[in-house]
Amino acid sequence: MKKLLILLTVPLILSGCFGIGDETSTGEPAAGEVEYSTSNFSIMAPLDWETIEESDFTSSVPAETIVVFRNNVKSEIFTANVNISAVAAEEEMNSSDLAVSSRTKAENSLVSFEEISFAEMEVPFGEVFLPGARLVFSGKKSASDPIIYFDQIYVIHEGLGLIVTSSSLFEEDETVVNYLDRMLNSFSLK
Repeated sequence: MKKLLILLTVPLILSGCFGIGDETSTGEPAAGEVEYSTSNFSIMAPLDWETIEESDFTSSVPAETIVVFRNNVKSEIFTANVNISAVAAEEEMNSSDLAVSSRTKAENSLVSFEEISFAEMEVPFGEVFLPGARLVFSGKKSASDPIIYFDQIYVIHEGLGLIVTSSSLFEEDETVVNYLDRMLNSFSLK
């Protein structure tokens, strides 16, 4: 029970103390950032983080992954990252359905899965917004692995489901947590 309370309160404390969730994208990179842009989306990333594109993926990267942004400070345990994936969306599927489907997969594949929060949201698309969803959860790949904190945004546009995932150790450095949150909040569709 104590562990669950910590999992539930830490994101709330972080959002209040460090301004997480209050930032909005201005469409321009801040100092130390670079805009990564495709024909479908754009996102601001730390300039000194590694950007790994499809042509550089190893065989262990899932086929639906488009791009990965990885912290330049590598960890022997787990290196914080943001990845963007695209999946075909069924005709009647909405962003919340995509989130629920993803949640089920995570719950079935992670040890000690814990949902922290789920909310509907809006994702910028030019001058308008599209319905999206945000799911925050934690879990381990195996019983001996550390707890990983996942924060995902889901949006469907023109039959394509885009999933933006930040992943980090639960005890990640505050600066890295702020970078991850800034990246998620800067994500927009084109």
